[in-house]
Amino acid sequence: MKILSLIPFFLLAACGGGFHHIDEEVKALMQETSGGMNAETPPHRTLEVDLANENLYAEWPLTQNPLPSDLTFTPAEPLNIGAVESSLDKAAEKLKDESETLSLQSALSWANLNAKEMQFAQYDYVSITLALVSELHEWDPQVSYGISSDVAADSTDGMYDTSLSVVNDFSVAKKFQYGGSISVGLLTTIAQRLHNAATSTNSIDSDLSIALELPLLKGSGAIAKESLIQSQRNLVYAARTYERFRRSFYKNVVSDYLSLVVQKQSLENAQRSVDSLRQVAERQKALYESGRARLYDSADAENQALGAVANLSQSWERYRLAIDRFKIRIGWPIDKQIQIETTSIGVVPPHVNVQEAVAQALEFRLDLQTDYDQLVDKTRAIENALNALLPNLSLSLSTTLESETDKPFSFDEKKFDYLAGL
Repeated sequence: MKILSLIPFFLLAACGGGFHHIDEEVKALMQETSGGMNAETPPHRTLEVDLANENLYAEWPLTQNPLPSDLTFTPAEPLNIGAVESSLDKAAEKLKDESETLSLQSALSWANLNAKEMQFAQYDYVSITLALVSELHEWDPQVSYGISSDVAADSTDGMYDTSLSVVNDFSVAKKFQYGGSISVGLLTTIAQRLHNAATSTNSIDSDLSIALELPLLKGSGAIAKESLIQSQRNLVYAARTYERFRRSFYKNVVSDYLSLVVQKQSLENAQRSVDSLRQVAERQKALYESGRARLYDSADAENQALGAVANLSQSWERYRLAIDRFKIRIGWPIDKQIQIETTSIGVVPPHVNVQEAVAQALEFRLDLQTDYDQLVDKTRAIENALNALLPNLSLSLSTTLESETDKPFSFDEKKFDYLAGL
C-alpha cells in the first residue's frame, strides 16, 4: 500500500525540470535542421512571462477611446527663419555630441537580436519545432497512473457492513511507427471489509496484462506515422522560410543603412551650400550698405540663402524620420540617438547569364524547393486516402496473469489467460 501510494511522487519527480528539457530539445532540433541545410540557427532565447500582471486574468480589459471633444491641439507658431537656422545648428551639434555611432556590422548584429521582425520569424520557427517535439513525445512510451478509492456501507437488520477498496492502475503503452501498439498494465486492488470494530478482512489482488494490436490492411504501413512525417517535413519548411527571411531582412537593413549614408552625405553637402550662401548674402549686404552693389543683388542673395535653409530643414526632417524608421526596423530604443557611420561596400557586380540565373534559381531558391516538397505531400496524401479505403483487419494478442491471494507481486502461473483474435 505504501509502495503503491509513492508511485505518483516518483512520476512527478521524473517530470520535474521538463520545461528545461523541452527547451534543450527544441534547440537541438533547430540546430540539426538548420545546420543540415548550411543555414544559421536562430539565437537561443527564453520567453519570460509576467505572471504578476494585473491584466493577466482581467475579464473586461480597459479600452482607451476618448471623445473628439477631449482631444485638443496647440496651434503652431509662425515660421521664424532665424529660429529655424538656430534649431538646425543645435540639432547637428546634438546629433554629434549625444548620439552613438552605429556601423553597418553593429547594426546587423543588433537587428539579429532585437528586431521585432526577426523575433517574430524566430517565434514561428520555434512554434513549428515545438509541434514536432510534441509529436515525437506521442511516439515515446506513454506512462499513466491512476488511483481511486471507494467506501461502501450496507445496512442489514440495523448492522452495517462497511468496506473500503483502493485501486491502483499503472500502465505503459507504445505505438509502432508502422501501425499498431503494445501496452503493459498492472492493476492492483486493495479491499478491506469491516464487520465491526473487532473483526476485519483484507484482500490484495494484482493483474498483470500485456496487449498487442497490429493492423494488417487499413492503417498499416507508413500511413501510421503520417503525422510524424509531416511534422518533420514542416520543420524543414520552417527552417527554409526562416533562412529566406533572414537573408531578405539583412538585405533590407543594409539597403536602409546605405540610404542613410547617402542622406547624411547630402545633408553635409547641403550644410556647406547653406554656409556658402550665407557668406555670399552677408557680402552682398555689406556691399549694398557701402553703396557698391544694388539692392536687388543683396535681396537675391538673401533669398537664395533662405531657400537653401528651407531645403536643408526639409532634408533634416526626412533624415530624422528615416533614422527613426531604421531604429524601429532594427529594434533600437527610439529615445536614443544614433549617428550613421559613413561607409561603403566594395561589391564587384558579377557577370550574369540569364539562362544560368534561371537554372540556379530553380535549383537553389528555398521557397521553390518547399513548393516541390509540398507537391510530394499532396501525392502522399493521395496514397494515404487510398489506404483509408481498405477494410479493417487487425491481429489482437493479449495475456493476463493474476497474483496469488494477498501477495500482490507474486503471480500464480496457473492463473494465466490469453486471447488471440483476427
